[in-house]
Amino acid sequence: MPKLEHLFPLFNEVSEEEQIQIIRNYRLKRNVDIDSFINSQKSKPNKMTFTDEEKVIMKLLGISPKTLGVLKSMEEPEEEEDDEEVSDE
Repeated sequence: MPKLEHLFPLFNEVSEEEQIQIIRNYRLKRNVDIDSFINSQKSKPNKMTFTDEEKVIMKLLGISPKTLGVLKSMEEPEEEEDDEEVSDE
């Protein structure tokens, strides 16, 4: 396995043009990484909004908004019905 020092040339030993290119590539990669991080942070909703009915239900049941959010995110399994039995009647 090659050592790290052999994977990349020493920065001080390369020409000035190559140094500038290395710095440009680093800055470009860093900007892309920062933009993708910022976009991933924006896509996460920080606060859930509830309708007035949902707020009343939370108060009556004594559950937290977090619990209601979990309940809303759960999918109910759909029951499969035989269409053939219904159509024969």
